[in-house]
Amino acid sequence: MGEMGVRRLNRLGGIVVVTPGSDANHPWVTAFNVALDRALPSQLYAVELTDRDLPGIGAGAANPGTDMTAIQALLSPAAGRLRRQRAASVLADIPPDIAKLQLYTNDCLPLENLDYLFTDVLLATMADHASQIPGYEWDPIALDDALRRERQVLEAARLIFVPTKWLESWIFQNLPVAIARKVRRVGWGPGVDMRDIGANRVRAAERARSQPFRVLFVGNDGRRKGLGQITAAMSLVRDKRPDAELLVIGKTDVRAGPGIRHGGYLDPHTGDGRDALRKAYSSASLLTLPSNFDPVGTAQIEAMHAALPVIAYDTCSMSEFVIPRRTGWLLEPKADLAPAVLDAALDNKTRMAMGSYAWRHVTQFTWDRVANRMLACIEEEVG
Repeated sequence: MGEMGVRRLNRLGGIVVVTPGSDANHPWVTAFNVALDRALPSQLYAVELTDRDLPGIGAGAANPGTDMTAIQALLSPAAGRLRRQRAASVLADIPPDIAKLQLYTNDCLPLENLDYLFTDVLLATMADHASQIPGYEWDPIALDDALRRERQVLEAARLIFVPTKWLESWIFQNLPVAIARKVRRVGWGPGVDMRDIGANRVRAAERARSQPFRVLFVGNDGRRKGLGQITAAMSLVRDKRPDAELLVIGKTDVRAGPGIRHGGYLDPHTGDGRDALRKAYSSASLLTLPSNFDPVGTAQIEAMHAALPVIAYDTCSMSEFVIPRRTGWLLEPKADLAPAVLDAALDNKTRMAMGSYAWRHVTQFTWDRVANRMLACIEEEVG
């Protein structure tokens, strides 16, 4: 049973969750679906529109989460036409009393004829922040076409669910009122559950003081997520704390060297990958992820569930997750990271107190809560 109990939608026959293309490979999609199933066990259905074998889509879907590569492939006209055709044939068979909810992320295009949309970021939002995203080189014609289509979907949707105040505010400031009034903020959760790790860390705080100091970086796009800044800071950190180590997890280029280790990509969709990722969080002293652009803090939530403090730049929605000097360090974009990492490295007591506070603070960021907030909004909308 979920954190807020089992529900039943009295005015709907159920909800079908539509996951197109490479969306199925995002860890949060699986986590959210599991939570929604706990909250609505007798009325939840799923449709996964798997189109990796279609021309123009395969290159992107093969590398979910690798930033521009996936998006460029999915913006091709052929991909758009094939996706629409396939979606129309599948969605046409869904009974009218079944509400259709699409999980929409930045490496797929939204589908037409859906009731509800849940997104971590809009394509229009990314285009508006292009200067903050290294490698942003979309074809202008394809981008204009995708933006028009996204706008049509937003206009047709009954409700638009978003995770953060940041995205909610951007929509209200940049899109028509008719779209903005449909927005409902429902929160976010971790890609992989770390709560038991956090509980063990809090209980074993005294023992943790003798462990090596390990900085964790998790991400598939090192340029956008600030890997260069943290590797530059590590040499200064190691002058003061020689046992300090940076562990990099993800599909990203990093030059291994003294105090820098690349753990590779850990696939959270496999048991071995999840176990290895949980081990990385369990052995870390803090998470450092100074992203130039990151719409929502999935890794930050995972870290706090694991009772780790976080170092981040104050960009996008990071201030909604990282409370300065309480759950971590929130720095101005492009600021030198070394002073904050040294604070964490040299003051074990404060660092562990931040981790304990983060573990208690982050209980509001779970997929069970997201699912129940969303269902409450749908019940209200259908009357």
